[in-house]
Amino acid sequence: MNQYHWVELGMTKPLYNVFAKTEKQALSKLRKYLTKVGKSEIELVRILD
Repeated sequence: MNQYHWVELGMTKPLYNVFAKTEKQALSKLRKYLTKVGKSEIELVRILD
């Protein structure tokens, strides 16, 4: 499993961390979570390690 990090565009916090095999899976998991908490419309920027 790899760890991927995202933040909302223009922000420094909150930092969203997701564990998944691929970046595509991680983004899918994060989008599902954001939809669940009512933040599905935000733009994300991936932080590269």
